[in-house]
Amino acid sequence: MTQLTIKPYFKNLIPPLSPEELGQLEENILENGCRDTIKHWRGIIVDGHNRYAICQKHNLPYRIEKLPFGSKINAAIWIIENQLGRRNLTKATSIRLALEKATLEKERAKKTGQPFHLRKYASKLSGTSERLVQQYIRIVQHGDHDLLSQLERGELKIGTVYNGLRGGKKREYKATVYTKTVEPLCNSSSTPDISKSKNTAGAEYDIEVTGNMYRYIAEKSALINMGEDLDCIHGRLLAQLKFVEKML
Repeated sequence: MTQLTIKPYFKNLIPPLSPEELGQLEENILENGCRDTIKHWRGIIVDGHNRYAICQKHNLPYRIEKLPFGSKINAAIWIIENQLGRRNLTKATSIRLALEKATLEKERAKKTGQPFHLRKYASKLSGTSERLVQQYIRIVQHGDHDLLSQLERGELKIGTVYNGLRGGKKREYKATVYTKTVEPLCNSSSTPDISKSKNTAGAEYDIEVTGNMYRYIAEKSALINMGEDLDCIHGRLLAQLKFVEKML
């Protein structure tokens, strides 16, 4: 039999079968033989990786079919389109494949100088909203392989995972803002001095009010302006400090 090659890039484009699905496929091939052809491009499998592995394992015959792609990009796009034609894909899988194709198409567009909107293209191809595509991209950037696997299997929803990560990011960010802006300002020489106040109780109250205002500003900054440079927030807090001092 003709020996074929498995290229990880091509294989990883294809959603993996669950253990149950793989077992069912193996039983079917053992009972009925490998009915479908194993398609390849220049000896590299583009469709039928699991069938090929099962036939190799049990030394079973198989038929091959050569596909005349002009390039690696064309072969990859064919694999993606072939997979997108399946009806049982999860939203995460559809978006992943659509983004992969969008990336390839964007490379083509660069050569012709044509404008290309990656998220819009991926949204249309996957049949989802641009917002969901953007949320999926953020999850991928987070780099949690287990989360991505659960999304691909349909065990979790993209919006749920995104909101969970976003909430954690907000808490982490707000803590950073407070540590680097609020605490230093509250401890700086600009804070109202008790010794200069007419009575200690009044000065302590003033400091508490000022501290609460700093906290409010920091929390609102972290909540509304996610990702804003800490130096910008620090500058804004300093401006607020001057305003607060005038009111005390």
